[in-house]
Amino acid sequence: MNRKLTHPVPKVGDTVVLNDAGIERLCDGFTHMKTLKMKVLWVDSESITFPEPTYEIKVDNPEIDKYMIDHWLFDIVEPGS
Repeated sequence: MNRKLTHPVPKVGDTVVLNDAGIERLCDGFTHMKTLKMKVLWVDSESITFPEPTYEIKVDNPEIDKYMIDHWLFDIVEPGS
């Protein structure tokens, strides 16, 4: 997977959708999942990788949340308040 060196890290309360990397890793072939909006419930305060940061997150969808998911799999569509 070819990644940029940075990707916006969502904050708790942001609304996110799976991006192409998320679809490929979690729901290969289910492109309709790109329209599924989810709220971010938790963002790890420490990166699980170095030097490229990767932050584990939790969302309000149990089917998606059961996988180890990170911020690289999501795009922010609506910032939280």
